[in-house]
Amino acid sequence: MKKKQKNVSITIPTATTVISTSESGKSMVEMLGVLALMGLLAVLGAKGYSMAMERATANRIVEEINRRSIVYSQQLLMTTSNTALNHSELATEIEGGYPVSGNRFGDDYFQIVVQKLPQNICTRIGKLGYARAIQVLANGTALTTADQSACQATGNVLIFTFTKDMTPCDECLNNTKSCETDSQCATNQTCQNGMCLCSPYYACNGTCCPAGQFCVNGQCSANDSCQSTDDCDQGLCISGKCQCRSYRDNCTYFCEMSNENYGICSTGAYYEEGAFSMAGTIWSTKAMKWGAALDFCASHEKQMVSLSDLGCVADGDTYTCTIPEKFKGHGNVWTSDPKDNARVSIWVVNTSTGAVGSGGWNGYQHFFLALCH
Repeated sequence: MKKKQKNVSITIPTATTVISTSESGKSMVEMLGVLALMGLLAVLGAKGYSMAMERATANRIVEEINRRSIVYSQQLLMTTSNTALNHSELATEIEGGYPVSGNRFGDDYFQIVVQKLPQNICTRIGKLGYARAIQVLANGTALTTADQSACQATGNVLIFTFTKDMTPCDECLNNTKSCETDSQCATNQTCQNGMCLCSPYYACNGTCCPAGQFCVNGQCSANDSCQSTDDCDQGLCISGKCQCRSYRDNCTYFCEMSNENYGICSTGAYYEEGAFSMAGTIWSTKAMKWGAALDFCASHEKQMVSLSDLGCVADGDTYTCTIPEKFKGHGNVWTSDPKDNARVSIWVVNTSTGAVGSGGWNGYQHFFLALCH
């Protein structure tokens, strides 16, 4: 029997060719790096924008200070010291909602005050610097390009102080920031609205003359010589020197008589406006020399009291005084009566005790109150 042949099919695997394709992309680490870089650029961009806004705000404030300083300067140059600054055409706030105001200090100075500033703006203004003002304070402390440490976290108050013609005046403030009385200031300064500022007698062409020097022809000089009154900052040119004969001779305060006929314009160090004791009666608040006391009364269009006004009656070489009530109790006062008509001394009356004495006519050693009526 013949076997039937069985066909067997064998499949031989052929070599499979593996084709590798190149994919374009980044690893996870690389992607994180890109994101971090983008974040950093965003932060830097935001910070740069914030700094640019700070600079813009600080510049706007400085521009407003510039504008107001010109307005106030013109007002001081055109008005007297008892005329308040006019703010009627000026906004009460700088752009950004920061309150701003101005104050006048006598004939020579004014301030511009900006309030509620944030620390970054306060610091930025300090870094910018502001040379037109003779002083910039942040919260009562000097703010300079080198030091902005006075700037607080919030609520900063900046005070810009100017001379009326906005000229540099490095010695005007003499590093003194505040005061209550003239005695707390240097001898060439007076306490003006809480600040020690150069007294008008020493103010000279944008600077403050040292004590003992005076402004002659626009320069500080220990020699008050002159050729004409035009050379005298105050007073009249008399016998080649700047002198005065009364407070009306262009003196800012009073004429301090150095002899019977002439004197020099006083610095105002111990001369002050009086207070009304009763209607029609004026007392000086400080003692002064006789010549200044006489000027004090004349400046108020009053007369110095006499012995008879004070109820003093002569009894031989002595006086008995019955002081009227309205003249009582403020101390020793000058009278208009020469002692013994010799024009070498003046009678002085104690308004508390009624005692009568005398003070030298030239007043070199004697300081008493002025009483005018």
